[in-house]
Amino acid sequence: MSAQTNGPSVIYQLHPDTANSMQGIREQLHQCCGKYLNHNVSVQTMDGHVFEGNIMALDGGHLYLSVVPQSSAIDPYTGKRALFGFPRPPFYPYVHPFYNPGRFILPLVLYELLAISLL
Repeated sequence: MSAQTNGPSVIYQLHPDTANSMQGIREQLHQCCGKYLNHNVSVQTMDGHVFEGNIMALDGGHLYLSVVPQSSAIDPYTGKRALFGFPRPPFYPYVHPFYNPGRFILPLVLYELLAISLL
């Protein structure tokens, strides 16, 4: 006879050691990046994307990078220019609606960052 459950069944649960490690990484990045607000940096993600811009803010698990829309960032998978050459939307759908004409805010997930370098 099989047991029936009334609630949803868990299909994935993060191991507690991994969760603690990720929390430590997030705190370390907040301390490090917080010192360099309003500095120009180059950011490389774990997927190999590279973005250049100015650190505008840190919030929870995100770094907000102000970038120029006509950036020369190259997508490592296609070899083409990254897809942020589109016109800036009439509003910012992000947590921090900075006014920054000619630029836009790119929210990056802290866990996806591989390297941050000062320019």
